[in-house]
Amino acid sequence: MKTRLLAVALTGLALGLSSCGGGEESNATPTPTIGPPVVHVVGTFLLKQEAPANLGPRSISPTATPTCKGRGGYNDIAQGMEVLLTADGKTLGVGRFSAGSVKSLTQFQEQCQFQFELDVPEGYQFYTVKVGRRGDRTYSFAEITSGGALEFTIGP
Repeated sequence: MKTRLLAVALTGLALGLSSCGGGEESNATPTPTIGPPVVHVVGTFLLKQEAPANLGPRSISPTATPTCKGRGGYNDIAQGMEVLLTADGKTLGVGRFSAGSVKSLTQFQEQCQFQFELDVPEGYQFYTVKVGRRGDRTYSFAEITSGGALEFTIGP
């Protein structure tokens, strides 16, 4: 008897699938999920540090070697450094430093600039941007998406 009920149930299931269009193509178009507007922002991080020891006594301006990274106490600052975007305790995005480029170089100081990119979704009161282990800053949506808001400078 159990075998017969199982056969009847499977037959009914098969008939139900064929009447629901299980074997036919559907003309329904999927509806895209619409989320909050997202703004793409580009930030910069300027590192000011002592010039490399091999420069000698002459004064130099931007060099032909366009990349640089942190040294000494700044050795954590380099290409790939993580930039974390959070709001309300949620991670919204992660950016990474580009290769550092020399902005200025003299016998006393080297300035390296790094860029990073973040996609910032609208809908939170405050956003926090954390740059590696170098601290964080909090912004409103209007502040974080205005040009030049994400400019950080560190060094003597």
